Amino acid sequence: MIKVDEKYFRPSEVHRLLGDSSKARKKLSWEPKYTLEELVKEMITYDLNSIRN
Repeated sequence: MIKVDEKYFRPSEVHRLLGDSSKARKKLSWEPKYTLEELVKEMITYDLNSIRN
């Protein structure tokens, strides 16, 4: 039998998600491909196209 400790469950509604990419930037020399503005524009375009179709 497998036991699961509920203290490790993530709430289904998370009101604020924050990320920090500084470790990936420093250790992996990673740089994002999109700016925040480009990402938002792509998401809005996708949603509008989904509504139209």
